[in-house]
Formats: sequence, C-alpha cells, structure tokens
Amino acid sequence: MFAKSMIQAWLLATCCMALAAAQFQSVAMTEGSLQGTLESKVTTADPAANGQDTITLKYTVPGTSWVAVGVNPTGGGMVNSEVVIGKPEDDTVLKYAISARGVSAVVEQPNQTLINTSLVQANGNTVLTFTKLLEETGEYSINPGAVNTFVAAFGFSNSFSFHEGFGVQQINVPAATPVAPDTPSPTSAPVVAPTDAPAVPTMAPAPTEAPTVGDSASPSMVTGSVLFTVVVVSSSLALFW
Repeated sequence: MFAKSMIQAWLLATCCMALAAAQFQSVAMTEGSLQGTLESKVTTADPAANGQDTITLKYTVPGTSWVAVGVNPTGGGMVNSEVVIGKPEDDTVLKYAISARGVSAVVEQPNQTLINTSLVQANGNTVLTFTKLLEETGEYSINPGAVNTFVAAFGFSNSFSFHEGFGVQQINVPAATPVAPDTPSPTSAPVVAPTDAPAVPTMAPAPTEAPTVGDSASPSMVTGSVLFTVVVVSSSLALFW
C-alpha cells in the first residue's frame, strides 16, 4: 500500500511539472529587425504577488547587449510605450516609460513592482526574465487570452544607447493559469514495535502418593511426570503406565 502511494505521488508530481512547462508560450520575434524569442506565462492569484494576477516574460536575444520588451496599445512603436529594460552595465532590470525618441525620453516608472527579475549573459545570448502584474495603476494593462501589441529592442553593446534591433509585434498572450496547490508529501506508515507475549504461568504437577499393596509392595518411583509402579503379584512382575 505504501509503495502504491509513493508511485501515485510521483506520477502526480511528474504531471504537475509537465503542465507547468507547457504553460509557457514561446514566440519567435521576427518583426522589424527583431531577433530571438519571447516566452510568456500568465498566472492567476500568484502567491508571489500577494494573490494578484501576473505575467512572466523571458526575452532571449542573440549577442551580448542591453535588451528591452514591453507593450504599447497605442500602436506608436517605442514612443508612448512602457517597457522593461535590462542594462548589463548597471546590472538593473527596471520599468520605464518612453515619451519620445532619444535616451533622455526614457524615464523610470515611479512604481518598481517587478518580481523575480533576472538578466543573464551566457553562451552568446542575453536573457531578460521578470514577472509583472497584469494590471497596475497608471500603467498599460496586459490582457491574457487576447492579442496584445508588444515592442522590443536590443542594443549594439551592454552600454545603453541607440538600438541595433527594434520591432512591434502582435502576440496572443496565453490564457491565465491558476497556481496548483501544493501536494502534501506522502508519509510513512507508523511502525509498531513488537511486544513480548505475556508469560503464561506453569503449574508444577502435584505430588502423588504411591499406592501400597500389602507389606510386600515396593515404594513408587516418580521421575518427572512419568509414574512407574512396581507391584509383585504371585511372584510375577507387572509394569503399568
């Protein structure tokens, strides 16, 4: 029974991990001069965001440079967009609002609410990862299960300046997925220590008196629980059990 429970728990954990992996949607970034891939996953009641709905984005770009990705429902390209920029030189991942062309028009958002930010450069790629609230006061919303207008860019180097690649791409954001509840770990069945069986008292056999046959009878001989009686009758010897 315990082995069966362990197998069932393992199968459940495997299915949960496969489902979690399937929740990410990967899209090739090909519009304009964009390169790389954008992976996205929407989570409802995200415990990492105090129960609010979130989207996790992972933007992978070939090369080593600063990278940016965000949304602009106005359709104006980078102008009037709200993006997250990863700057390797500063080792920062922050939210920005872009009001016009030029580096000076890229301004940090007042509320930096990103979760689990990461900027990694390895194997010739730059990978920007973060989790963002779907809805925030004073910012554009991202709509799950619908087409959203994304903007993205990357630079010539790690130094933040004019972009090398840029584009606007329509992406169908995956529908929200609730977080699966934690599955309790199987517990071992309690082991009951063996107990000694109660001792059964034994009673010694009561002594018996040997019968007497006349004056010529020999005394009885008792050994253990076997009684031997020797009786002389008419000069003959008889043995009784």
